Amino acid sequence: MSGAREASFLTRPKGAAPQDEGISPEAKKDFILRSPAQQGVTKDAPQEPCAEKAATRTGAEILLDALEEQGVEVIFGYPGGAVLPIYDALYKRDTIRHIMVRHEQGAAHAAEGYARSTGKVGVLLVTSGPGATNAVTGLTDALLDSIPLVCITGQVARPLIGTDAFQECDTVGITRSCTKHNYLVASAHTLATVVHEAFHLARNGRPGPIVIDIPKDVQFEKALYTARADARKRNCVVTPPV
Repeated sequence: MSGAREASFLTRPKGAAPQDEGISPEAKKDFILRSPAQQGVTKDAPQEPCAEKAATRTGAEILLDALEEQGVEVIFGYPGGAVLPIYDALYKRDTIRHIMVRHEQGAAHAAEGYARSTGKVGVLLVTSGPGATNAVTGLTDALLDSIPLVCITGQVARPLIGTDAFQECDTVGITRSCTKHNYLVASAHTLATVVHEAFHLARNGRPGPIVIDIPKDVQFEKALYTARADARKRNCVVTPPV
């Protein structure tokens, strides 16, 4: 029986539609094979990149994509070697405004004021070592006053962590007592998840500061990134009644 069905298929005219009852003539047209020229495709037509290739980003780009999805419009910061890949990616965008301060402590306090006045999470960007330690006073103030902040700090490359590398410090250990939570990002593949979780923690429950420590090689590392359509819906902080 199967051989008869196979023979019937092989004898079907090339390009003909299946002779199934109940299919309209318009639907049958969809089964007919058309040449590339009939489909409007030419040899010189540019080929669209596949979804995976289009979603490939560096860690620095993934960070900014996630911040944009969280509705971030302003970042307070001070450049340094461990965050230069992020600044290079930020320079190519006009969706996020960067306000450079004179000192990292000023960046933390400016982000505090921004969060107080807008009801959004304040964001600051500082480099490794002294950049991170200079922000500690502002982070402590934000913790005591329940102000939602996300502090992004640079870190030396992963192989150099724990080797007393230039401007290396234990940012996670130093900020453990002055933040709600902190992260040392292990891979660009988890960076977006960390960012979204950090904003959720900063604004929910008792608001407070979160630190995301990103090694420099993670900022260069490439990974696939999928946008979160629902991220911006949770942009504003719900202030609890006093």
